[in-house]
Amino acid sequence: MKSKIKRKVKVNKMNQEQYSNWIKNVSIAYLATYDSSNNQPHVRPVDAGTVHNGYIYFSTFSNTDKVEQIRSCENVELTYFGDGAQLRMAGKVKRVSEKKEEDLFLEKNPMIKDTFSNEKRNQFVLFQVTPHAVKFMGEEDHQYSPVDWKQTDRVGM
Repeated sequence: MKSKIKRKVKVNKMNQEQYSNWIKNVSIAYLATYDSSNNQPHVRPVDAGTVHNGYIYFSTFSNTDKVEQIRSCENVELTYFGDGAQLRMAGKVKRVSEKKEEDLFLEKNPMIKDTFSNEKRNQFVLFQVTPHAVKFMGEEDHQYSPVDWKQTDRVGM
């Protein structure tokens, strides 16, 4: 269970590993996609707390509108809000189709694994976001500051 204690988060005191841990703790991000069929952006919450090698992962059911929107436009933005701070990540998203990665993701996310158990497993879709612009605003900040975010060679999800 996550603590309800409000902590102040300062941008100049965090490195990428600390940002990654902050993302894991916040977990829920707002995913912005674009629907080209009606020239309309869409935003919805997703569980995007899995960070691996500098990539962000989230899953969904295969029959959702977001899957179609991602197929037509791979540019997305994730926005996290927690502890009075905000982190925004613009990037490219791609579907992960390797069973090994899917299985690892599900093992690291037991609630999602339960959601996609048995007959729902064939509706599971995993996405990977490669961030290209990351910015952070701490609780006491008045503007976003860029974050030096890189893909890494770390192992493990």
